[in-house]
Amino acid sequence: MRCAGYNNVDLPTATRLGMKVARVAAYSPEAVAEFTVGMILTVTRKYHKAYNRVREGNFLLEGLVGINLHGKTIGLIGTGKIGLLTGKILSKGFGSQVVAYDPYPSPVAEEYGIKYVNTLEELLSKSDIISLHCQLVDSTKYIINDNTLGQMKKGVILVNTSRGGLIDTYALIRYASSKVFDLQSLIFPGQGFEKRTCCSSWP
Repeated sequence: MRCAGYNNVDLPTATRLGMKVARVAAYSPEAVAEFTVGMILTVTRKYHKAYNRVREGNFLLEGLVGINLHGKTIGLIGTGKIGLLTGKILSKGFGSQVVAYDPYPSPVAEEYGIKYVNTLEELLSKSDIISLHCQLVDSTKYIINDNTLGQMKKGVILVNTSRGGLIDTYALIRYASSKVFDLQSLIFPGQGFEKRTCCSSWP
């Protein structure tokens, strides 16, 4: 598989059928980190809306005013290779205040301009933008749920370039309908929803 994750593969069945499953354990972390920053910029600078307007011949600027990343607090949940590189780009390149939560802190985080907070709750409450960089394991499944969503700022931007199963989709929809909220997610978890690439702005 041309990817790092394999949680969507039925390994017992593959074993039973005598199929070998191979993956790329560290597939271009720079590419995913840059893609993550691109998704953040899409929301903050409204590129997708501007693109659609221009295609329709509408050149009005109303509703397209963006926000600066400089000085914004950006929270990283997980600081593996991709999380660290994402934080480095945002801290060193954009001048953002990057904070992170990870049970296993990285010794190079400080060098990259990333500061750890003591709890997930602290990260959720202070971040203007939250980016997920977790493996999908029992302890992280639906880490974004009714409880954690309720601890986020109004108007928070949530980016998920990890696994769809990190987010409870139904909780997300409930939250999005009740607060100003922007979402960028690579895929939604398969909770009766078709998995798909998306670029959605929730008003």
